[in-house]
Amino acid sequence: MRCTSNSNRGPRFSVCGHDPAPRYCARVGDLKATSGRPSGLEPRIEKLAFPFVSLAHALVAMRIAVAIFFMAHATVRIYNGSIPQFGEFLETRGWPFGVVLVWLISLLELFAGSAMIAGYCVRWAALGLAFIAAMGIVIIHAQLGWFVGEHGTGGREYSLSLLVSLLVIAAADREQR
Repeated sequence: MRCTSNSNRGPRFSVCGHDPAPRYCARVGDLKATSGRPSGLEPRIEKLAFPFVSLAHALVAMRIAVAIFFMAHATVRIYNGSIPQFGEFLETRGWPFGVVLVWLISLLELFAGSAMIAGYCVRWAALGLAFIAAMGIVIIHAQLGWFVGEHGTGGREYSLSLLVSLLVIAAADREQR
């Protein structure tokens, strides 16, 4: 596969590495930033390329961020004293012991989130949090449409993104073990 010319502005890329002229090649392979300079500069340029972190570091950041998102919901629920209201809402939907269920949800969010941050039992924690997110979609968000903000109110968009994130986190943990 021949390399195709890139624009004359900005850094030049050669995926295949066989063309010393500043070009871009669409061939899949080892991505190396070059500008026709000696190859000693390539590692420094790669380190400055977006996203600036490795896949492993990005997965850790995702794991911690998602854990914090769930823990924030539980913390606000406890701090604001809204557990009884949420419990009553669940009871109006036919769920018995609504307040007890909300306390269990909140405690699971706090403990599973803490375990995910610590990197302990990550797949089990992700499974518990995924169950909470899935049930949230079924009980609350599905009837509110797709969008969470701007075009809607409380839809399933955010919860589905959390589910996908939890799937990635659990898969990454499985690969590391």
